[in-house]
Amino acid sequence: MKTWFLTIATIVVCSLSAQAQITIVNPTFVDAGARVTITPGAIMYIGGHAEIRAGRVDVQSLGRLIVEGHCSIWEGGLYLFGDGTGLIRGDLEIKFDGVCWRYKPGVLTIEGTIYNYGHLNNDGEINIGR
Repeated sequence: MKTWFLTIATIVVCSLSAQAQITIVNPTFVDAGARVTITPGAIMYIGGHAEIRAGRVDVQSLGRLIVEGHCSIWEGGLYLFGDGTGLIRGDLEIKFDGVCWRYKPGVLTIEGTIYNYGHLNNDGEINIGR
């Protein structure tokens, strides 16, 4: 049941249009291979943890990603372009095959700790801690 819900949620997120918002209040959002794009003006709010296991999450300029828990990138990546912003209220863990790119000029805020075993690139601004 949970896997089915997450698949549907991923399909919905992939088709976000400008000024749209999607809220996922589930203990964990899992991207197991999809390409998720948060378009300009859109907000993706995850009320729990996020796991990128084999997919890719793109936050386009003026898009916003909010994760209330921890975010783990196993394989695949999280990419924040232009003025796209991200807020992770827990820790960010980038595993060996994971990628996190923060392009300029936007901001990624991690209220916890960053554990990087993979690839972290920052051309913009990353704030760590509260």
